[in-house]
Amino acid sequence: YYDAASYKIIEQIYSPLFHFGEDGTLRSIAADSIDIVDGKEYYIFIKKGIQFHDGTALTAKDVAFTYQWLKDNPASANTPVISKFVEDINIIDDYLVVFRLREIYAPFLSSLTTGIVPKHLVEANPDTLHKHPVGSGPFQFAEWKQDSQIRLEAFNRCFSGKPQLPGITYFIIPDANTATLSLESGDVDFMMNNFSLSNLDRFKTNRELQVM
Repeated sequence: YYDAASYKIIEQIYSPLFHFGEDGTLRSIAADSIDIVDGKEYYIFIKKGIQFHDGTALTAKDVAFTYQWLKDNPASANTPVISKFVEDINIIDDYLVVFRLREIYAPFLSSLTTGIVPKHLVEANPDTLHKHPVGSGPFQFAEWKQDSQIRLEAFNRCFSGKPQLPGITYFIIPDANTATLSLESGDVDFMMNNFSLSNLDRFKTNRELQVM
């Protein structure tokens, strides 16, 4: 993904090690704890009991696999810091992975926000996640109708707790005016980015809408 709308879907499906909260602080998601040695070795302990949507456990091997791919594919990855600063990634046991940096890079943890992918599925078929993503986040992929909609269903065994919604449907509406009318009519509940700033005042005066 390279756009905010796609990211909103991706972050529901996948669990990263860390995630930025609404207040801008870095929060642990799949990471349980961290030890930093000499500013160059980051010992990341993974939370136990996290399951991918196919029922398999998320472990250090999945974390190492995900970030090794980012390291080896800097042109494709949207986290070039990994390739630039990470010397190697080592698995110590099922729930401990070590990132060793080439040099000290103080904001390194802020680069560990990519969703963790299941190693076993990607190794079996490198293209499998393109059309049927499998993560460990609060919602699991259900359906994708090309140029129409993407539907997610609640993953009730999510380690962070049962989602408060039974599912989410994302409608693909390329035309900004159509998207705006869909929001105002109540056909959709949430919209981001794809609207003219000239509409902002009218959104703010609409008692049915909340502008954030």
